[in-house]
Amino acid sequence: MKYFKGSKLNARRSLLENPYAHLEQLEDPIPMYSTEADVVSASRRSPKNQYAQLDGDGRLSATSPFAGEARRSVDSFENVERIAIDLQRNIWHERNRLWPNGVPKSAMAMLDPSKASAFLGYEFEVADTLGVYSDRPGKIAVAGQIDRIKRQIRISAEFDTPVQMFTAAHEVGHLLLHPHLNHLHRDRGLNGFGVARDRVELEADKFAVYFLLPEKLVRKEFESSFITNAFFLTEETAYALLGKPSHEFGKLLGNRRKLSRYLASAKSYNGLNFYSMAERFSVTVETMAIRLEELGIV
Repeated sequence: MKYFKGSKLNARRSLLENPYAHLEQLEDPIPMYSTEADVVSASRRSPKNQYAQLDGDGRLSATSPFAGEARRSVDSFENVERIAIDLQRNIWHERNRLWPNGVPKSAMAMLDPSKASAFLGYEFEVADTLGVYSDRPGKIAVAGQIDRIKRQIRISAEFDTPVQMFTAAHEVGHLLLHPHLNHLHRDRGLNGFGVARDRVELEADKFAVYFLLPEKLVRKEFESSFITNAFFLTEETAYALLGKPSHEFGKLLGNRRKLSRYLASAKSYNGLNFYSMAERFSVTVETMAIRLEELGIV
């Protein structure tokens, strides 16, 4: 078994050497929410699609597969975002304790689920595998687990860094949002698309988005690369992005999602080279593309 201390997931973030821009929102720590000590094992079974509320058309799906089952959840996604911001503030306040060998120079490196786990008093482990189960149309690997008795979050190393990062933040979300949770949750399907999503699982996914991709920091990073806070495809921006006029884009950027994906993965603009938005925040291109749309940037 491998125990993760954060350096691997933060390698690309640290290369950027970003100053602590826009961390003023983290200055006032807020007491965290306590979690129950009863036996809970909340596993997130994910077939390599970490933004698991996506359906086949890139829309959000929150349909519960447990019809008629009483399930507690937070009041709104605004409350989910508030809880994620509270956690960021507390991590900022405790930064010297959480990083005893030196606080990261990158603001994005502080958005670390393993440090969030440590702040909440949970051990964080990356295991070689957490097992697989069979379900039509095929096998699905378990991506993450919570053990409240052992106070441990475990993440599978079978998935790449962005999936590990998102799954870890998802599990931290369960700790804070759903202390009552006491049974497994599963995502079905080989790629996660078209899966009916339980409201509780959707809330944990949204928590991961808000924790890993805070609005102010995403906006700041996007504007620093693309010289705008809202991207529109014009002759000028087309040349800056691809060196071609907009009418030649055709199928490449034929709709909003394609443009969002291209911007999420772009490594140059107007002659300047940089790490892509997805790389900076250690998330998948699809996750970043959706976030850019949610914020009205694209």
